[in-house]
Order: sequence, then structure tokens, then C-alpha cells
Amino acid sequence: MSNTTLLLDNLSFSGIKASLRTFLRSQEIFSDYDFEGSNLSTLLDLLAYNTQQNGYMLNMIFNEGFIDTAETFDAVVSHAKELNYTPRSATSASLTANITITPVGNTPPFIIIPANTTFSAVTSNAALSFRTVDPYIAYLSNSSLNSYNVSNVIAYEGSVITEIYTINWSDLTQEFTINNANADTSSIRITVQDNTSNTTYTKATSLLDYDEDSLIFFVEPTYNQKYRVLFGDNNIGKKPTNGANLYISYRITKGPLGNGVSRVTSGSIDGHSNVVVSITSNSNGGAVKESIESIKYYAPRYYQARDRAVTVNDYETLLMTNFPEISAVNVYGGDEMDPPQFGKVALSIDLRDADGVSEGREQIYYDFLRKRCPVTIEPIFVDPDFLNIKVVSTVNFDASSSQITSSQLIANVSVAVNTFNTTHLQDFNTTLYLSKLMETINDVDTSIISKQTRLVMQRTLVLASNASTYS
Repeated sequence: MSNTTLLLDNLSFSGIKASLRTFLRSQEIFSDYDFEGSNLSTLLDLLAYNTQQNGYMLNMIFNEGFIDTAETFDAVVSHAKELNYTPRSATSASLTANITITPVGNTPPFIIIPANTTFSAVTSNAALSFRTVDPYIAYLSNSSLNSYNVSNVIAYEGSVITEIYTINWSDLTQEFTINNANADTSSIRITVQDNTSNTTYTKATSLLDYDEDSLIFFVEPTYNQKYRVLFGDNNIGKKPTNGANLYISYRITKGPLGNGVSRVTSGSIDGHSNVVVSITSNSNGGAVKESIESIKYYAPRYYQARDRAVTVNDYETLLMTNFPEISAVNVYGGDEMDPPQFGKVALSIDLRDADGVSEGREQIYYDFLRKRCPVTIEPIFVDPDFLNIKVVSTVNFDASSSQITSSQLIANVSVAVNTFNTTHLQDFNTTLYLSKLMETINDVDTSIISKQTRLVMQRTLVLASNASTYS
């Protein structure tokens, strides 16, 4: 008998079959066998097919076993949970507005703007609804006009729904799942109703400062790109009573479609129909759920940071993972500033669909970082300077060899340039290479025979009235 070993060095179907055929021919009993025109050829096809399927399955299993090679969303999320990283859900856009109400006939001491007051907006992409989370009070501001004003009202895009569960701790398979993949997890509100009272639970982001009586809940990802609610075990966090009703309210959002709204309308508020809403900060912050690539990038770095800001990368990771409206962050030590500011860490932030950061957003970022950075270090914010680049390109193409018109080519080139911008130039410390931009334009259509491209740099200056300076 021959001792030839079966070698599967080529895992394609034809390679596997060839390896099986070579192995069988090395056996004395099959040395003169005709494999091409026999029934054994069909059996070799079956064996090769089965081997290829098993090889593919094992390859996929091993790939999904590591966060670097995993391709399915559920597998990547599972690995992120091991690193104590919660992938970001879709988030609602928010706007800030001033509201003026002019009642007819009476002059109440104040007017209440209740929670969940709805404002409507229509854009080119969608019909949107914005809702307040907290109640506001409008006070009489002009007795002669009988108008009531309230400032800095914050409203979030999305519709609010409530899911109800009956808690049954004897059912070990019970899960309190958020059954909508477009839920904004930051909006989740929990109420537990038992025989005696209604109890509100608040969302916890860590295990610090909680005991067995803390009314907290946790949110973690589960299968099918959804999230679920978890409660404490009476050691850290109070466990709700068995048999109680659980009410889970949250917003379903349209994500980035809610960005850029500058005008909304309102129905009646507290019975008053004469309502004027003036937006002071256009809506922003809407985003889709975190992508697989983003989870792979930030989960290990978040685990390394361990929810504290020490290194430059820690500041960037914490801001980017917790605030989806941020598109880019640049962080550097105060000692690098001119003049130096020791004990400071400087941050420049760029938002999606907006230039610069408002003072209100800066305060939110400051409060978030101050709890996580060393006591002797203070975050400060530096407004970034935006340098705009105008692309002037003359493109010549052979119309006889092209299937598109000149207007279509112009549109395609514009799309390619804009895509190049969003892909390569939306972060700090990036460099624009003219050769790569020209290559992108050249790849738009095979009919392009020549091009001349030049760049014009532009900077927006805001002139101060009656002054010789600008800002």
C-alpha cells in the first residue's frame, strides 16, 4: 500500500477534487482507474463540494471569533461587549428655540409648555417632528402686547413610543428588549408600576457610586441591531418587584435627516393657538447607529481609556464615542499653546453639518470631560479655523466614445469631488494631495482625455461693525 498523504493546499472546488484524485491514484487498487468517465467522478464531486463547504464554514467561524476579522454586526457587537463598550445607537437631532405665546382675552400669571410638546418641520428629505423632553414655563414679558416668552427651549427629533412588560423573574429567558432598531438609547425612560407606587429608574453608565437601593438600569446591545434593558441584582442597583409592570419609553429617530432644520411650526400650547417659535440654533446631532468599522476602531481604545481622560487619544476617544454629532477632534497640551497655558488641555471640535461649536455644547463637553480628567488638568476649547478650498477644473472628454452628456459628466465630477472631500478631508491633521484629487476626477469616466485643475483657498472673515478688526 502507498503511504501518500492527502494534501489540500488548494481549497477551491477544482483544487480539492484534483487533490482527492491524486490521492486515490496513489493507491494501488485505483492505480489504473479511469476517474473521468466513472461513477467515482461523481462521488469525488460530492466529496469536493462537501469539503469546500466545511472549509468555508470553518473559515467564517474563525473570522467571526475575533473583532479584527468579524464581518457581521452581531459578532462585532459581541466582542465589543467583552471590552465593556456599548456601540452607539441612532441619535436624534436637537434644536434650540425661543417661544412666544400671545393668549387671547386673559392674562394668566404664566403659561406651561408641557413635556412632549410637538413642533413640525418639512425638509426636502422628510417630514419631521420635534418634541420637548422637559416642561417649560413662559412668563409675561410684555403686558401691553400680552405676550409670554421662554428662551432656550430644547426639542428632539423623533416619535415617542412606550413598550410594556410584566416582570417575571422565574422566566430565565425573559428579556426587556427595545424592539426598534432606530431607537435613541439616550432617550430611554423607565417606570416600574407595582401595587403601591410608580417608580422611576435612571440610566447608569458605570458601577461607581451605586448601592443596593439605587434605582438604576443598564442598556446593552443584543441581537438584530437592537438593545435591551438590564436591572441590578440588589447588590448594585435595586431589582424591581416580581410581577410589576415595566414601562419603557424611547424615541424612534430618523437620524441625520433631522439635521439642519431652521424653521418649525407649532400647534396650540396649553390651549393657546397664537404661538411663534424662533429657532436660535439649527437642529444638529442626528446620526445613524455606529458602523461596524467605527466599533472595531473605538472599542479597543475605549477599553484602553477605561472611561478616563489621561492621554490625548483618551480625550478624542471619549468625545467621539459619546457624542455622535462630533465629526473631528484635535487635542493638544496647553504647553504647546502660544503663550503656554500649563495645566490645560486644548480641544478643537468640528460638528457634523455645522461649523464650530456653540457655548452650550462646549459646556456639555466640558462637564463630561471634567469628571474624567485629572484634577489638576482643565479642558479648554479653541475654535478651529476653517480653510475652504474651491476646486476649479476644466475637463475635456471624447463625446463620441462616451455614453453620457456633458451635463451628466459635470454632475458626476462634482459628486466625485464632494465624495473625495467627505472621505479624505473631514478630519484635523489631514493633507490635500492635488495628484489624488486629479486621479479621482480622471476615474469618473473613461472618456476623459485631459483635465486642468487648480485650487483656490478661501477663508471666511467676519468684520466687526465700525472697527478695524475682524473675528
